[in-house]
Amino acid sequence: MDASLVLALMLETADMSQTLYMTRHPQQYQEMNPILGSHPSQIKVVCYFLTADAGLVVFNHVLPKKYVPVLNYGTVAIEAGFVAHNAHIGVKFSF
Repeated sequence: MDASLVLALMLETADMSQTLYMTRHPQQYQEMNPILGSHPSQIKVVCYFLTADAGLVVFNHVLPKKYVPVLNYGTVAIEAGFVAHNAHIGVKFSF
């Protein structure tokens, strides 16, 4: 498995962990992802991230190899920004 894919999946997992933490603290935090809504259920969060992870893996196998790093490192950049922002506002990692 490509290292960039592993890194992207790790960051998506970190984002999911923080989002799950937010579901347990709805008075403090609000989800900004319009797909999930401001206060998603934990099952909706898990399903969303499992779908995103599966999609990323599938695209890694079907895209021409020259585009795979763009997809993976683009995902890394976006997810790293979300995880850093969440950590900055006090969202912890929690499953």
